[in-house]
Amino acid sequence: MTSMKTWLARVLLGLLAATVLLVAAGYFTLRSMGLFRAPEYDTQAPVLPTLASPAILVFYKTSGYVHTEAIPAANALLVELAEELGYAIYVTDNGAVINPEQLSQFDVLVWNNNTGSVLSPPQQTHFRRWLENGGKWLGLHSASDNHFSWDWYVNEVIGAAFNGATRIPQQPRAQLVFENRDHPVLSGLPASIWLNDEFYSFSNSPRDTSTVLATLDESSYIEEQALVREQLRMGDHPIIWVRRVGEGAAVYSAIGHSADTYAIPEYRRLLSNALHWLIQGDHDSPAP
Repeated sequence: MTSMKTWLARVLLGLLAATVLLVAAGYFTLRSMGLFRAPEYDTQAPVLPTLASPAILVFYKTSGYVHTEAIPAANALLVELAEELGYAIYVTDNGAVINPEQLSQFDVLVWNNNTGSVLSPPQQTHFRRWLENGGKWLGLHSASDNHFSWDWYVNEVIGAAFNGATRIPQQPRAQLVFENRDHPVLSGLPASIWLNDEFYSFSNSPRDTSTVLATLDESSYIEEQALVREQLRMGDHPIIWVRRVGEGAAVYSAIGHSADTYAIPEYRRLLSNALHWLIQGDHDSPAP
């Protein structure tokens, strides 16, 4: 009997040790992906090179999940597009660049897959004043997956609250349907495209306060999402849209989790159009 108790104790201790190791491994794996980090706000602004006008600022700071493949892929594409369009560009993850003097040197600010809280309260104020006073903003994918307690950012810049993302599979194949196809951001694009990516859902639709440029055909992928199907189902499912923010303008695309997405010709065309429209276009009526 004693030997049986000893054996059971050893088994239980072994199971406990294995559980602890699994939990620790999971924790450090998630840490390596950028999770469980406390926000760290930059205080020393970068020294900017001399920039011609117009100029684009690409900002990719994270304090949560890090899109380790998508961020560099998007940065590289944005540099390429800026060169094709003849625009200057500066790429940084330093949040201290969000100050009045340096923001005034840029026509467009791109948020590339930012996560978590990336701006200090004073930096948030600088960004808000810049955008509301005529700045132009382009947000990519997880630009909507941050600063959840910053109501102005969620409600006025994004225009919809992130509610979840596809899980199993994480990057299903889905149909992206373009609408308002006379909008300059959609110039040269077909009626729809198919792609594999992680697809976001939102707890509210931006349609009433934005001009929707693309929706997801939920019938093309939603039934695969058995574990989170009802959470993700929106019916009318906007995924790319433009909106006014005070005197400024914003374009948001929830596409772009995968690095491969930035190699899709139609998506490259859309982002090029978006940059050109934000800098050169008529923004008087980007929302209905």
